Amino acid sequence: MVDIYTAVDDFSGESTDVALTDHVGEIGAVWTQHPGARSVPNVSAEDNNLYIQALSYTRSAAIASGETSSADYIVGADVSTDVFDGHYILGVMGRASATHGTFYLGVYRTRSLSWRIYKYVAGVSTILGDYAADVFTSEIRRVELSLRGSQISLLVDGDKILSVTDASISGPGHSGVYVYNENPAMGSAIHIDNFSAKLIIPETPQFISTDCDGCFTPYIYFNNA
Repeated sequence: MVDIYTAVDDFSGESTDVALTDHVGEIGAVWTQHPGARSVPNVSAEDNNLYIQALSYTRSAAIASGETSSADYIVGADVSTDVFDGHYILGVMGRASATHGTFYLGVYRTRSLSWRIYKYVAGVSTILGDYAADVFTSEIRRVELSLRGSQISLLVDGDKILSVTDASISGPGHSGVYVYNENPAMGSAIHIDNFSAKLIIPETPQFISTDCDGCFTPYIYFNNA
């Protein structure tokens, strides 16, 4: 199977720190501040990842330019935090509207030590799923939000930890990154890296015949390519 990516960004290539909206990634990654966000993350020239430069409580979110006609895709990123003495939320967005506060969100929350799936519809949030998590200071976790029809799942390091059914947001929208930071002094200790969004390719039945000593035996297999 060949993966088809609609957005890819490893946040490298900058000589000085810049706002994410002034950075362009490898594929479909011209970034725009999401409606309702107060800021966007910054790109670190030294560490080649995202961090938050905040002067007050802030919700930082940005969506990538990559688009697709399919609403079935997986959004992923590496996340890490060096602090747990406040309220921080970091993760990825999917099916995000470019004009209003509607999207699905897969995140890690330091206050509750949990992974969560949220939906936001016109700015109103609903918790769809919650999974108890461990503290992983200075470690990296790969978080992936899988959107397949009304099946919304969250994977961490490749393991599916949450799966819910919700049909509130059906359009493809955009993929993106999301961070909430309650402690302005510690924003640089929150990191997001290696962002990607790839299509979920539906399985297509293929028919193969095998001639065995004059007999005809049909076989069916599924090709996910």
